[in-house]
Amino acid sequence: DPSTGWTHYMVAEQAPETATGISVRARFNPNTTGAAYFDDFSVEKMVVSTTSIAEEPVRNQRPSEYLLTQNYPNPFNPSTHIRFSCPSAGWVRLEIYNLMGQHIKTLVNQEMREGTYEVIWNADNDYGEPIASGVYLYNLITQNGTISQKMVLMR
Repeated sequence: DPSTGWTHYMVAEQAPETATGISVRARFNPNTTGAAYFDDFSVEKMVVSTTSIAEEPVRNQRPSEYLLTQNYPNPFNPSTHIRFSCPSAGWVRLEIYNLMGQHIKTLVNQEMREGTYEVIWNADNDYGEPIASGVYLYNLITQNGTISQKMVLMR
């Protein structure tokens, strides 16, 4: 994270079905010397996300700017479609937050090429658990900044 100087390393290991995955996080400052201390250690059951990304072909038209459109349907239950466009290749994150600013789900966190994409979100959090009815924000985060939209989940 450039704002803190911390580097985030993550290792995921496949465990037998009856076991629980283990996540160990170590944060190192570039000026660190000596011992390493684990200040955040957790054991969590890993859930495979059902989020899918589909590239929508747009003939003879290159996106001219980053664009995040209104989800549809809105209000939604049980799932919604979120479409976004990238005018050039680059790292893209698409994240869901509640109105208290708490992170709910990361839908996209990867290098994307130029194009228009659609993500279907099934109203679950990063652990695969269903979330409550309410208003949520979805943010498209790129090297050019952040674009936000609101959506409403009605169970």
